Amino acid sequence: MVDDENLYGSASIYPKKETVVGRCESWVIIYKVGKRGIDVGGGLVITFPLHGFSGFRFFPDVSMDGKWNVWDITEPGYLYITSSNPAVKLKAEGGSHRYTPPARDYGVEALKKGKPMFLWPGRPLYIKVEEAPLREGDEIRICWGDTSSGSPGVVTGTLAREVELFIAVDPDGKLKGPICGYYPIKKNPKIRVLPDHPVKLVVTAPSRVRVGERFEVSVVARDKYENVSFQYSGTLKIGFSDSQAEAPRVLRAKSGERVHKFTVCPKTIGVHRIVVTDEKNGLKGISNPIDCREAKPDYKIYWGDPHVHSSLSDGLGTLEECYEYARYDADLDFAVVTDHDTMITDEKWELIKRAASEFYEPGKFVTFSGYEYSERKYGGDKNVYYFTDDQPIFRCIDEGSKTPIELWNNLRGRKALTIPHHTTHKYMRTNWDYHDPHFQRLVEIYSEWGNSEYPGNPRPLCLNHLHEERAPPKGTTVQDGLARGYRLGFVAGSDNHSGQPGYCDQMGNFSRRRAYHGGLTAIYAENLTREALWEALYNRRCYATTGARIIVEFFMDKHMMGEEYSTNEPPEINVRVLGTSSIEKVEVVRSNKEIFVKEGNGSQVCFHFVDENIMPGFNYYYIRVTQEDGEMAWSSPIWVHYLHKEDVK
Repeated sequence: MVDDENLYGSASIYPKKETVVGRCESWVIIYKVGKRGIDVGGGLVITFPLHGFSGFRFFPDVSMDGKWNVWDITEPGYLYITSSNPAVKLKAEGGSHRYTPPARDYGVEALKKGKPMFLWPGRPLYIKVEEAPLREGDEIRICWGDTSSGSPGVVTGTLAREVELFIAVDPDGKLKGPICGYYPIKKNPKIRVLPDHPVKLVVTAPSRVRVGERFEVSVVARDKYENVSFQYSGTLKIGFSDSQAEAPRVLRAKSGERVHKFTVCPKTIGVHRIVVTDEKNGLKGISNPIDCREAKPDYKIYWGDPHVHSSLSDGLGTLEECYEYARYDADLDFAVVTDHDTMITDEKWELIKRAASEFYEPGKFVTFSGYEYSERKYGGDKNVYYFTDDQPIFRCIDEGSKTPIELWNNLRGRKALTIPHHTTHKYMRTNWDYHDPHFQRLVEIYSEWGNSEYPGNPRPLCLNHLHEERAPPKGTTVQDGLARGYRLGFVAGSDNHSGQPGYCDQMGNFSRRRAYHGGLTAIYAENLTREALWEALYNRRCYATTGARIIVEFFMDKHMMGEEYSTNEPPEINVRVLGTSSIEKVEVVRSNKEIFVKEGNGSQVCFHFVDENIMPGFNYYYIRVTQEDGEMAWSSPIWVHYLHKEDVK
């Protein structure tokens, strides 16, 4: 491949301006042919952004009887394509995000050859050259968002970010280029999509602190689509339920700052909350509950998103953008990018490991190297996590790792965990016949897809934003796994494809929103290091929420969630829940049956309960929390081997 800046052409876009989410716009994309030219039979691919942008349509758009379909021609996204060379005829194809242009080693065909698949980074438009060739200097003009027939233009979507229109050329129609047969141009046109004006303030603080411990509070202004409104400025008034605390009364939020921070030093014991208001702009935010104790707690609670996708597979955003968003915009303590193994080349895997290593900062932010093992013939999708950043990737398309058993055999002797997710998904469900108790110690009970706990739960797994609920395939729920005797702790993540770990309800690459907001995992650990978080995850000292930072404390005879023990006395259960809003109920689940319900009365629920009806043998207990605003939480189970006194020798 000759390294010539203009060999395969260049492109520009007009007007060169920023836009705002949810607006209708029109642009003209100009592709100027390079020195190589494009022969008859050759063509080019232009990918248009998927994440919320309207699809594109072609003129003429007529109904089956040859009459204009007036409804269709007023829809958004029409393209009008012309060439500066009148002898050239251009044939355009595309429109659907499932459309595949002529390509080599693309998608499933690549997988059949045991190669990682390639996805076009957007909705592809293919333009084929017919009747006469295009020569250097000729132009193709594409009006994107033609309004001449009543269309409003192009809807700019709901994600605020810089979008790129990827352009690649097949100059002779023989598909010899490096990217599925195409040669990419050197510089692609870009559009900066800005957030809308803010509608709320999101305030986050540590869940557990001690008196006199100074901690940091994060305030983020977000628009109606949950984008960070970084252009926001205003005067923030700060109120703290601890009237004696050392805390600022006012904070000046400056435009250009994505996150506004201040420090607080509490002086009294109790459950505290911080209220931040901007009276002029009508904004308000209330923090998560802050459990302030006299002594340093044995464990702190750390929040994170262990299930994130980037542009290295079928998501948005670079690895760097994903980790920066997680740490700063979402104020997470940990995050893991888990791109699909079927799209990760060896080179991409090295990038993933390097990013995890570079963004790990003990005491500040924790990462792990990970990927999604996207096998759907045997055991179903599961994420693979490594403790260190020097391990190999075992793909489900590679010889020797095509089944879960082969995967686990390859992981022997390595410090790794595998976590199944969206277990009740119609197409990507979990088959509990495949299980390894050493590596598979956790299950993702909730994500943007929904809740896989049991059939008919309050947030059932959905296939899309329309809440098209599907009955879980038989035997695939989390409770089905527990009923087999598997010791599975609970985690939650987002599974977002938008480059927004920890705070996302977007489908990312697709043009519509997912059914639910992404979830979070809470980990009880001694400190914020890989060693401490890994030890806690391995021992199932963690719990899942639908995204709200609800504090869940669950003990049985002084044993924490995730533990196993034996007793010959009816077990004593102690529960304390601090909600982010009013609590509707807290349920005690024993061996998949609700055995006790405590109705809520405010944002705090505490109770003590002795299970006098426990049956001999192994039993498992967990806590399910439901708030009045619909947010939920699930503790990891505790396993109890109960013996009658007369059975004890």
